[in-house]
Amino acid sequence: MDFEKRKIIAGLTGLAAAILFIGMLFFLGLDDRFASHGKFSSTFIESVQGLTVGSPVKYRGVPIGSGSEIIIRTTDKR
Repeated sequence: MDFEKRKIIAGLTGLAAAILFIGMLFFLGLDDRFASHGKFSSTFIESVQGLTVGSPVKYRGVPIGSGSEIIIRTTDKR
């Protein structure tokens, strides 16, 4: 094998390794399997006008998630 073919093979191998490395970074960074999850509920007596599914949820001013469900309890008007 001559020198030019070796350079091409080495370059393609390095490029494939770089693409694989970047792909793994995206996979591990965007995957939710490593994030902690919890389910919490709140009950309000007053108006919550503007509340929608997907609204940001904050704890002491720090964003911690988003609302996933809105339920209206008609039995006790809450």
